[in-house]
Amino acid sequence: MSFSSLVPGGRSRVVARLCAVRRATTAIALVGLVAGPAACASTPRQPHRAKPSPTQARTRPAPKPPTANRDRGTLWTSPLAGDVTLDPRSSQLVSALAGTVAAGDAAHRATWIDTKNCAPRVYTAPADQPKVRVALLNGDRPARRSLQAALDAVPLPAGAVGSACHDQSLVVEQPSTNRMWELWHARKTADGWQADWGGATRHLYDDDGVFGPDDWPGAMSYWGASASSLRLVGGLLTSQELQSGNIEHALALSVPQAAAGVWSSPAQRTDGVSRDPNALMYGARLRLDPAVDVDKLRVPAVTKALARAAQRYGLVVREQTHYNVQFSAEAPPADDPGVYRRIFSGPAPLNGSAGPVMRGFPWSALQVVKLHLRRR
Repeated sequence: MSFSSLVPGGRSRVVARLCAVRRATTAIALVGLVAGPAACASTPRQPHRAKPSPTQARTRPAPKPPTANRDRGTLWTSPLAGDVTLDPRSSQLVSALAGTVAAGDAAHRATWIDTKNCAPRVYTAPADQPKVRVALLNGDRPARRSLQAALDAVPLPAGAVGSACHDQSLVVEQPSTNRMWELWHARKTADGWQADWGGATRHLYDDDGVFGPDDWPGAMSYWGASASSLRLVGGLLTSQELQSGNIEHALALSVPQAAAGVWSSPAQRTDGVSRDPNALMYGARLRLDPAVDVDKLRVPAVTKALARAAQRYGLVVREQTHYNVQFSAEAPPADDPGVYRRIFSGPAPLNGSAGPVMRGFPWSALQVVKLHLRRR
């Protein structure tokens, strides 16, 4: 069966296998690169869940002028309370995650910050940016018509390209209209722009960072380039943040395999494949134990910045990589492609790659915030 005949997400298992094969053949060649091992993000997938009723629509605050990080959504920018309730299975889940990290390191699948291969490209469109139609794969099918309508007029800047991996994902934000679009498998062909899936919101600056039915007329909870329906920009690291050491949002966490058939709100769906009872699921939120004195950690300054963000805002599981544990970063600016290598350079153990930065992260000192599980 061809991909063009599939409904949203029907190709996730095929893509997962392709990703696994591709990684197995390229992992050696990628050792030492800033981007580290290429990791295909989870394939967007339509969940098996009832359509939310109008009364379930999220309450939004009144729009305010744009400020730093407000395009991320309140899920990502709201600090965790010091006395937040932990999940009863926190210790087991964290132990399993720390074990996954250790096993990955031993197998040369080190934890990483993806700054190149699958790092989404984020574009800011001016008010007068010409709009183009993005043709959605099978956009005339009932489950896809509303998304196609949202993609009929996208202010894509000239020269826009998707991420460098299989996902080919990109984000377009237009502050003047308070709108944002995500594209998955985005490409420009002789017939114009095309995408296999995506999402859109008319609430760029007054949103919780999760796709849902009130984002656009006809919007559904299975919109979004991520198979969790969590906004791509939400937990992305930027070069400016890593340079300054000031990260004021939660971090998007990717695990090798997310739990199958279950997710934690605010995630909206899953394509997880793990049957391990201690596997983390999409939407799970973790934090670094407040008792940890980050300043006393014998780790690079960049690692301390990540730890402080994890302590104040937490980590949110958003993707599965089918390869390793990693954080996600925005693609480097086109005019400064080497910025991340400079950030990750310095006195030993820094060597220009993300490996030494992530090896020092205190994984075993994490805690899992109370989960709100949903199943399909």
